[in-house]
Amino acid sequence: MSNWLYDGSARGETVELRGPAGDCFYLGNSDEDLLLIGTGTGLAPLWGIVHDAIDRGHRGRLILYHGGRTEEGLYMVRELRELATQHPALSYRPCVLEGSASEGIDLCGDPGLVFALRKKLFIQGASLKRIHADAFVLASQ
Repeated sequence: MSNWLYDGSARGETVELRGPAGDCFYLGNSDEDLLLIGTGTGLAPLWGIVHDAIDRGHRGRLILYHGGRTEEGLYMVRELRELATQHPALSYRPCVLEGSASEGIDLCGDPGLVFALRKKLFIQGASLKRIHADAFVLASQ
């Protein structure tokens, strides 16, 4: 869609937009630690959560893992490292599947990662009410 908008193909077209449909957003629990995990463009909602938490004076730790297939697949690394320097409660860990990141750990992920992590966290004792995820699936029409 980005190319369609950018190259002018959308000129003169009517576009209908609707708000986000996911359930991944900052809830305002300022004393609790937040573990945020995303791969690829799954960083986008987590970026918003981190900023919202910081803006609202979050007091717990913010632990952000961002994974990509390769180090080149990671983005906003500089910005996130800078943000972590400015806010000591934020810990940023870039992760890759192939090769090794210059910093971070290796993480194996696929499109089912969100669901697999949710299941694993539940089995480890986390309440499903406390696990918020935004799997990038097609929205119903």
